[in-house]
Amino acid sequence: MGSWWVLVRAWVAGLAVLAGLAVPLAVATHAAAQDGTFAYVANEAADSVSVIDTVTNTVIDTITVGTGPVGVAVTPDGSRVYVANFFDDTVSVIDTATNTVIDTVTVGVARSGWRSGPSPPRTGPRPS
Repeated sequence: MGSWWVLVRAWVAGLAVLAGLAVPLAVATHAAAQDGTFAYVANEAADSVSVIDTVTNTVIDTITVGTGPVGVAVTPDGSRVYVANFFDDTVSVIDTATNTVIDTVTVGVARSGWRSGPSPPRTGPRPS
């Protein structure tokens, strides 16, 4: 991506810091149902995720998720977005083809992030 995108991300992050918000960005890769690239931004105070078309830099959709979304992760193929909802201890699963929540997963208390990608090798016994 060009240097303009780096500047835009820094500007958005700076505004978020000034406003006291956590606004992580995750860019979806090309998926079969998509013909472009989109950014998914957690709106913690609004309990939603904004979908931004990075070609036109406009919000094309707003998706209602759980309470206090603070983290966003996109699957490698761009077909799903996972949103950590801090205040109701859930993860919303978004289908990027329809930009709708297709599942809500209950997780532990106050989860706000995770590692995506291949699982690291385990050391020790597996939990039963």
